[in-house]
This record gives sequence, C-alpha cells and structure tokens, in this order.
Amino acid sequence: MRISRAIADLLRERIVPTFLRAGKAAEHYAGVMREIGEGAKTAARTAGNADLMGAGQVLASKAAPVSGFNPVHGFGNSTRTRLSAIYGDRLRISGVGPAAEQHLRDLELLPDSFHNKLLGYFASHPEGGIDIIDGTVTDILTDLRGVTPRGWPPGSTWDDVPGLHDPSTHRVIIGVGPHGNVSLAVHETGHAFDDAIGNASESVEFRQLYDKMDITKPYYAQPGNAGRQETFAESLAVWALNRHMPPDYRANSFADKFGIRTNKQARGALLDSYFSNLQHRLEPHPL
Repeated sequence: MRISRAIADLLRERIVPTFLRAGKAAEHYAGVMREIGEGAKTAARTAGNADLMGAGQVLASKAAPVSGFNPVHGFGNSTRTRLSAIYGDRLRISGVGPAAEQHLRDLELLPDSFHNKLLGYFASHPEGGIDIIDGTVTDILTDLRGVTPRGWPPGSTWDDVPGLHDPSTHRVIIGVGPHGNVSLAVHETGHAFDDAIGNASESVEFRQLYDKMDITKPYYAQPGNAGRQETFAESLAVWALNRHMPPDYRANSFADKFGIRTNKQARGALLDSYFSNLQHRLEPHPL
C-alpha cells in the first residue's frame, strides 16, 4: 500500500510520535544456500494470496495458497544482524512476534544491490527507514485514523492496514494484520525501491510492460499510476520470493497473482525478466 501524495503532505505538517524516530528443487536449494550465506537453512514456505476486492476479503478472508514452496532463510540472529549491518539505525525493529520474524526473512531475500539502493533512499531523509512493529500503521501515524486508503472499499480505513510506504518521509512501516500480498514486507519496501531507482513504475519501460499484462484483479488494475505502482511493488515481492525456483513456476506465480488469464506463461515470464534484468543492471560489474 502506497500512501497518497496528499496524505503524505498532510503528514509532513503534523507531529508523528517520536519514539520510533530515534526433484529439481535440490539444485535450486544449492544455489540459495550459496547466496544466503553460511548460517542459513532452507525452509519450505507456502505463499498466501488474497484479492483486495472487498471488505470481506480484505479483512476476513483466508488467503488462497499458491502451489509449491519457496526457499527462505531460517530466522535467527544472523538474519537480524545482516540486515542491521546494511541499514544500521534505519532498520527499527520493535516487533517481537512471528510476523516480525517473517518480515525479516522476506526482506533478506532481496539482492544486496537492491538493499544498497534502498539504504541511500532512506538515508536521504531524517525519518527514512523501515519500522517493523506489532500493530498497524495508525499506531504510529495517528493522523491516518479513519481515513480510507487508496484502492480500498468504502468502510475500510488505515486503522485496518498493516503496512505502508510514506514517500514524503522515505519511511516504510510493516506491521501485523490481514493483507493480500505475497509478502507484506517486500511489497511495502517495493514502493520505496520504486522511488529509490527513479519512479521505475512510471518509466516508459514499465508502462509498456504493464499494458501487455491483461491484469484482471481490480486492485492492480486501478486507473492512473495507482495500478502501475501497486503492480510494481507486488511484482517485486513475487520475484524475490520465487527467484530461485524453476522458470515456469516463476512465470505462473506472476500470472496467478495478477489474474492474467491468457498467455499466462509468456506474460508472467516478461515480469520475471524485468526484475532479473533490473538486478543485473544494478549489480557492479568488473571493468
């Protein structure tokens, strides 16, 4: 969920609480183990999806499982230490429950080159960074209480929302509660990453890609830039959690998430290639 510019402007004028300021699987596992380091363990994770298509689904439904499994890091001090080493005091963890542990595991699935871009973005504002909490966004941003988020049905408010990205302060808040994302942590951080690399969701490249997708799920087909921004953020989450899986699996994961009904493999593969190519462009290359 990306907070609207209008609300972001409002937040700049209000005082925010200051206490948070200060088979084939084996070969893929082997690749994961090399990348994530010495102390990591492979775990099976069933990714949950839910459509944000109505208040009942948003707030009460069970997420429909995506078939298959995704390798993730085992949670422990190594995960927290590695991310803290990257972000320093820009990673603010007050959450202590299992949701906070999952958020950290998911964030560690992003490539280092993506984390480096995010660090620069967060460091460019005094309030920038990632807050991992045990509540919802209005526990911190009290000005949003009673306000309906962009793209959500009437009757829903920010009090129901577990995460957001505030572009006015370069701040990501990741909490606890029902959501329809493959990964709440990577989706919200994905909005920050979008801004960090120059509003990629508004680039000609991504606009043309988005127009080819035939997305049927309303939340990701919102008019204007909203649909593109939400699709970019969720696509990053789908890519990060599945990038070590077989190509067909990755393509289907994109297609299923966005309700792509025709040419699913081909269209899903285009989204997968976009983020893989983006990683290649961002990583340092020897001269």
